[in-house]
Amino acid sequence: MMKKNFNTVVIGGGVAGSSAAASLQNAGQKVAVIENEFFGGTCPNRGCDPKKILLGAIETKRLVEQLRETGIDGETQINWENLMKKKRAYTGPISANTQKWLQSTGVETYHSSGQFNDSGNFEVDGDELEGDNFIIATGLRPSILPIKGNQYLETSNEFLDLDNMPERVAFIGAGYEAFEFASIARTAGAEVHIIHHNDKPLKAFDSDMVSELVKSLQAQGVQFDFNVDITEIEKSEDAFILTDRNGYSLSVDRVFGTTGRIPNVENIGLDKVNVDYDKRGIKVDDHLRTSNSTMFALGDVISRKSIPKLTPVATFDSNYVVAEILGKNTKAIDYPAIPSVIFGTPKLAKVGVDTAQAKESDDYKVTKLDVTSWFSYMRLNEPKAVVKVVLEKESHRIVGAECMSGEADQLINYFTFIIDDKITMDQIGKRVFAYPTIASDLGYFG
Repeated sequence: MMKKNFNTVVIGGGVAGSSAAASLQNAGQKVAVIENEFFGGTCPNRGCDPKKILLGAIETKRLVEQLRETGIDGETQINWENLMKKKRAYTGPISANTQKWLQSTGVETYHSSGQFNDSGNFEVDGDELEGDNFIIATGLRPSILPIKGNQYLETSNEFLDLDNMPERVAFIGAGYEAFEFASIARTAGAEVHIIHHNDKPLKAFDSDMVSELVKSLQAQGVQFDFNVDITEIEKSEDAFILTDRNGYSLSVDRVFGTTGRIPNVENIGLDKVNVDYDKRGIKVDDHLRTSNSTMFALGDVISRKSIPKLTPVATFDSNYVVAEILGKNTKAIDYPAIPSVIFGTPKLAKVGVDTAQAKESDDYKVTKLDVTSWFSYMRLNEPKAVVKVVLEKESHRIVGAECMSGEADQLINYFTFIIDDKITMDQIGKRVFAYPTIASDLGYFG
């Protein structure tokens, strides 16, 4: 085995790992990156980017249906084959191009699996990589329910690369992916079931707003089977049969597990280098160092409770760790307000102080506004648009928000700026926005 010396070795070539590697290499370090699957990671290869490509057509069809008889005539259909061609044309070159880009900066790349050894070095492809620092950015993977017949469960990986849309689709687990994929599948013409073991989906969001989202998808034809705990998946001649212990039975053409994602912490030898982790991921301090002082973790593989595991957060982590390694940091990492969005039809988004938390304190006022009749939504015939804001009473500032509409992803970014910059409602009222736009509504939320 050949020993090679590096300033930094990065395990995981996703968005965050690749970015950190290139930045450190460009700063004069000698860097290596190991990636065992797709360079570029989940988001551009089989996550947020391909999902948004599919949603481009899905949202357009929904908008046409909303505007039928008020400016639009005729029927629209999703051509899944052509839509998938567009998606694959985007995702196909990403991994190879990302690896080539890293190599062009001087980073040494390994497209393989490896693990730490007892000496604290990383072994891969017959090489033993020694580093002054290591960055662990191995991300997440879909979890698989431990039930009988789980070999028939497919994941987000397969859903986002379907050759054709089946007639009947089931999603087990009512998380982000289930709501997003259900919107896509239903609009593409499938019969869709979301199956959940209780009646409380999307626990990170306001339950009232989630209820509004469920009603909206039900109106589109998505079927929610709550309080159903699937115990077995059986394959028949031409279908999959889903059952529980209480007599529930459903026959579908494809079944997808959407019960969340789990950190990639196994099989890389973390125990050999004394890196602590739990079921949520690798434990880090407020400088993103692990229990081994020469090793950092960043992105989705970090054990987090309050910080969402999102691509922009991983990028934020990456920039921080690069500065830390280069000696440019003295302060602990400090996250700004982080918006979360469920990209369905409609979208559900949140940022800042949680509404449930706010209701328990006299410092805040929570206001729910049905904005369906507001011009921004009326002009598009949106069936339902709702916004909740959390106002800090003393400062008269918006400190939290949730919104459900076709424009929720845009509106939540405005709220994010308002929260981060501590802008008061009085200050918003003194601004002039282009009208009529989503931004011009901001002054009416206080």
